[in-house]
Amino acid sequence: MIMDGPLPPHGDTRGYPLVDNYRYLGCAITPSLLLTDQVKSIGGKIFYLRGQLAPVLRGGKTRFNASLFRTLAFPLYRLAFPLYDLAGRSDQESFRIAIRKQARAFLGVPQNCPNRIIEGILGDLGPMALDVCKACDSLLGSRNQFK
Repeated sequence: MIMDGPLPPHGDTRGYPLVDNYRYLGCAITPSLLLTDQVKSIGGKIFYLRGQLAPVLRGGKTRFNASLFRTLAFPLYRLAFPLYDLAGRSDQESFRIAIRKQARAFLGVPQNCPNRIIEGILGDLGPMALDVCKACDSLLGSRNQFK
């Protein structure tokens, strides 16, 4: 649809709603499309998941909880991996910290559990995200225009 003039900030245009934040298939689509926006959105979803699964997670063993995390929660983070190399170093580190923090909570291990144990369960997060970024570049072309 081609618009004449500036877009109104909210409301609708010719029957199409205009929103600042749209959630679709586990992603938060915002005008800026930042990694931090994805982390906020994913954190809320995982908090809800953890609340719904609390009786199962409390009674399960760590291996079972890790399998649940890899099956239900980790795919949400994998959807944000293509944005990983477009973010700054501090945002990349915040992203890795958020994944490890949510994994610790999901597994029921203490927050002072070493990172190497969490990454032993999940895999090394930085190279994993960069591999997904390279695959996206090879399939879709360069994303450097978005930096």
